[in-house]
Amino acid sequence: MLYICSQFFLTLRHEASPQRLQRPIGVLLRASSSDSKKTEQQTTASPQHHFRDLYEGSARQMHTQMERLAKMTRNVQLSYRVMMAGGGAVAVGIGYVVINWTILRSHVSQESAEVVSQTMRDAQVQFTAREFSKELLNQLLHDEEIATTVASWTLRLLASIQEEIGALFVRILQQDQVVDEVNRLADKLVAYLCASQQIQDWMCFHIRVSSSQSSDSRRGAQHVKLQLSAREAWIRG
Repeated sequence: MLYICSQFFLTLRHEASPQRLQRPIGVLLRASSSDSKKTEQQTTASPQHHFRDLYEGSARQMHTQMERLAKMTRNVQLSYRVMMAGGGAVAVGIGYVVINWTILRSHVSQESAEVVSQTMRDAQVQFTAREFSKELLNQLLHDEEIATTVASWTLRLLASIQEEIGALFVRILQQDQVVDEVNRLADKLVAYLCASQQIQDWMCFHIRVSSSQSSDSRRGAQHVKLQLSAREAWIRG
């Protein structure tokens, strides 16, 4: 028991010696000095890191701007090429049309004529067109408002060109062909009237009536004359 206690105290004395106590303190001092050195190194190196970050950031921004510029340049070149290709195609098409204008016009005319002829030959289309025309004419003829409007418009038109119409008819009637045709028609009419027995009988009856009326009128005039003479004689006497 005494031996154990003595060994314990000796161990404590050995551990508590100044050399053993100085070792941890030296370790702590060295550690603190190394931390201070690292802090100083970081402090001295921080401006360098800052400038380097700025340089790298500006380089990245410059690279991005250059990429954008290159992309825009490629897009402009592509658009220019597309426009040139489109303009070339349009120019080629216009040149082809100009060179082959006669052929194209004849071809289009033939196609249009064929389409129109086929449409006109189509019975259904003809029936539809006839029915539409009939319905349209029916509506135009039976619509009072349209009839009134057309009549007033026609009257205004005729009133506005009355002098022109008269001059046109006079010019037409003064033409030699028209005068010849009118004379020929008058000769035919007179010949027809002279050759018609009914017209001859009617003319004879009219002449008799006229002659009887003329004789009656002569007798009446003589009677009036006698009355006037008698009146004058009575006045004088």
